[in-house]
Amino acid sequence: MLTPSTPNLRIRGIIVSIDITIEQKVYIKDYVTTFESTLVGSSFADTISGFRKYADENSFIDYFLINEINKNVDGYRLSTFMYKDRDSKDGKLHMGPVWDNNLAWHNANYCSGDLSTGWAYQFPCQDDYWQVPFWWNRLLQDPLFASRLKCRWLQLRTTTLNNEYFNSYIDSIANLLNESQVRNFSTWPILGVYVWPNPWPYPATYSGEISSLKSWISDRLTWLDANMPGNCKSNSINELSNTLPEINIYPNPVKLSLSVQSQLSARGKFRIELFSPSGSNVLKLDCGTRDAGVYTDQVNLEAFSPGIYLLRLTINGAVINRKVIKL
Repeated sequence: MLTPSTPNLRIRGIIVSIDITIEQKVYIKDYVTTFESTLVGSSFADTISGFRKYADENSFIDYFLINEINKNVDGYRLSTFMYKDRDSKDGKLHMGPVWDNNLAWHNANYCSGDLSTGWAYQFPCQDDYWQVPFWWNRLLQDPLFASRLKCRWLQLRTTTLNNEYFNSYIDSIANLLNESQVRNFSTWPILGVYVWPNPWPYPATYSGEISSLKSWISDRLTWLDANMPGNCKSNSINELSNTLPEINIYPNPVKLSLSVQSQLSARGKFRIELFSPSGSNVLKLDCGTRDAGVYTDQVNLEAFSPGIYLLRLTINGAVINRKVIKL
């Protein structure tokens, strides 16, 4: 890490291994230190020798967007995972998978978590011990990073981040839980009641909770539309589309069968894998080489135990991770 005078990485889960050796610990620490040193250096934005030499830019962009949409007060500073593959695969730092959203999506009434305006990465509670690392402020000082961020935002707003998709996804989960929510609120009668740290309003009905969530998300997306940094040219969107396939998974949580929808902009090899909570590979589907287009695969999870799984999609060497909750 850098000197104490420099804002440092203060997140849980940067090294997740029960068998890590001393040599591995020293290696990953030195690697992150080199990344941070490069990031504060004068040539940090250089496309060859700058931060991109050590970090996967696309994963940082997607991580930024999801944490800004959900306004997770823990998103950048506590509830954060990242990983580094071996050099033969990629060798760079990747942000994700995203997790721990209990204080996101308008669920925290402190540190501006209740507001649909403002940036989550600009964490306002400066007296809190856990602060956001300097990475994000610095990355946004790179015009190319900001432009690619804007292009990714505009691209996703036409698909998985448009208001209609959010509303339909919320409705699908609400319908899935419609029976169990009755038992839940009979056991814990908290509708219309303040429960720390939930912000106002406190809907008195299940449907009111759903409407409140939709309203907050709509307001949040509107604010981000008006304030997302960067400038995007049409050719930049096309370039980005070739490197970041569109992936949707539903329903999630899932009981029986998970639908995996992929929109490929170029021909390539496609593989689906599932990892258990302990990290074991419990399912692998090699889907062969696919032409550009939209595909939907069904993954049967009926035989798997309830828990949180990691779905990994590999497309022409690019890796996309999604958390799956098995009921």
